[in-house]
Amino acid sequence: MDRWHDPAVLALPHPVRVDAALGAPIEASLLGADALCERLRPLFLDPSVTSSWLLRNVPALARLAGLQMNAPASYNLGTFLLLLARARLRVHGDPILAVAPALQRLLGATDLTEGLPVRFFRAPYTMVYIAFPRPCALKVYNRATDLHELEGAYVGSHEVPPHHSGGEILRAGSPLPRLLETTAALGIPVRVNTNGWWGCARHIRIGERVFADADAVIAWLQDAGVAVLALSYDRRLAQYPGLWRSVVAVIEHGERRALPTELILTGVADSEAEILPAWLEARIGRPCAHLTIMQTDLVDLGGAARCDAVVTPQVAAERLRQTDCRLRGFYRPHVLHVGPDGGVRSCMMAAGAGWLGNLHQERLPALARSFGDNPVVRWFAANAARPSVPAHGLSGRHPCTVAVAQARVLEGRVG
Repeated sequence: MDRWHDPAVLALPHPVRVDAALGAPIEASLLGADALCERLRPLFLDPSVTSSWLLRNVPALARLAGLQMNAPASYNLGTFLLLLARARLRVHGDPILAVAPALQRLLGATDLTEGLPVRFFRAPYTMVYIAFPRPCALKVYNRATDLHELEGAYVGSHEVPPHHSGGEILRAGSPLPRLLETTAALGIPVRVNTNGWWGCARHIRIGERVFADADAVIAWLQDAGVAVLALSYDRRLAQYPGLWRSVVAVIEHGERRALPTELILTGVADSEAEILPAWLEARIGRPCAHLTIMQTDLVDLGGAARCDAVVTPQVAAERLRQTDCRLRGFYRPHVLHVGPDGGVRSCMMAAGAGWLGNLHQERLPALARSFGDNPVVRWFAANAARPSVPAHGLSGRHPCTVAVAQARVLEGRVG
């Protein structure tokens, strides 16, 4: 009998099962070379190293993961990351915690999406596997194959250093409710960006407000003068099918309430983008009349904040002239972007920047009045036709990355 389908093997917890089915540690077939295993061992032990960091910074591992991007659903990138977690668990001594049946019954009566604090899931280990009694009434959603029994979960506790990013604005503690009150009073239309995490949630906290569900959030955004709700679509959704289900739910609520919605595709193949409208229509049960799907380039925004990969002034100047907006996004923008930290900028790509000021320190009308005197605005207005790049050059490969790097230099964030 195939050991993968042996009932005695299938009854084992996942970490034990994959080894029993293979007859050897999973690393032997997953990673291949012994040298790679040894190189990864100290990284597996490092609490600051996440799986995404490993894929970005270990070329050999990234190549192995890349082979799974277009694999069948039975073995794809999600499976690769699952088996990588199993390999990582071994380095930590294979800690496996079993959930008691009584606790499982309590969990089964709990809606896990209703604000259960994340601290409930923190384990006294950097890496641990939590095994649920089987059969398990808890279910997890898979985009390709629908609901599955939740037999267990690999949980890692990482000490990730802070970094600047655009962040999620629809969250507890967000300044968005106060900002929308201001923009509504001024008659300013607003475009809100979100990852859509809240699409299937209940008791959603945004700022100090709590909403019953996603439909209540959509209704509030409309009443507050939000003209467009923008959602992100990229490769991360393949790793987190629950997030994709939430995004689809937000789109569906937006259609019901006729709220203009954008789905921004980043790093998505044309073939996938072409079938997405029909897929959404079939899933939602109606044409998406209020949804606009658009593709954007995959831009290394992090490269704008680093001093590596610096290009010469001549190359940087040429790339500055190649931006889609011809640099007008910096000195003649259609919209202003407000980050979760209150920072105001005129270029969507410059996540984490705030060269126009901060709403925690100044009022929006005052920032708007001083727009023309801003040094970043003045530089791009004067240099858009013939950019004069610093002698040390700028970092970044994509034209937008180079433009953001120049804005950061002018803002004083990098030297």
